[in-house]
Amino acid sequence: MNNKILIRHAMLPSMEISDVLIEGNKISKIGTITPEEAGGADLIDGSGCALLPGFANLHTHAAMTFFRGYGGDMALMDWLNKMIWPVEAHLTPEDVYWGSRYACLEMIKTGTTLFLDMYTFPEGTAKAVEESGLRANLSYTLFDQWNPERAQKDKDNLDRYLKLFETYSDRVQLSVGPHAIYTVSGEMLKYGYDFAKANDLLVHLHLSETYTEWKDCVRKYGTTPVRA
Repeated sequence: MNNKILIRHAMLPSMEISDVLIEGNKISKIGTITPEEAGGADLIDGSGCALLPGFANLHTHAAMTFFRGYGGDMALMDWLNKMIWPVEAHLTPEDVYWGSRYACLEMIKTGTTLFLDMYTFPEGTAKAVEESGLRANLSYTLFDQWNPERAQKDKDNLDRYLKLFETYSDRVQLSVGPHAIYTVSGEMLKYGYDFAKANDLLVHLHLSETYTEWKDCVRKYGTTPVRA
């Protein structure tokens, strides 16, 4: 397999028309490059095309490609309670792998090279990412709903996933994903933040998704979700 690609006559972000030589996984030269200079590289005619850096999708539930059109006309909380959460309770890591694998293919096709994901069974998504060649930051979702038993399960899983993610390539990173202020207790929010800080991880959560969330938060805590 040739490890060189020469893209010719493409428009760069600077609006300049140029050639770009890629060797392995790195751009080695930008400018006027002949096929002879490229040393037998595979040629791509970029005429009429723009060459852009890879896109980053900063909030995904990749495996939910399975659920497109499923209750899409419903209000958020009705959709979650009546449609999504009951079905998600039956998912397996294998299900998450296949849904995420399909999402990875779509992202590759549309120029996304990095995504930040929040979903159950992140090991399934990690497997899809490793096979796809993409980069991803995958959060384990905290979801205690003020239930002490679920809170302890989330804590145990954070420890487990921290060790598991050490076995993946550096293209796959772990983050802490408290689902939202309406599904995660204040104690668990703090625990997740402290865990992330202690292990140099990102925190990934839903925040101010709807007017109802904002209104309920102001009524209950006297301030907005961001300030809460």
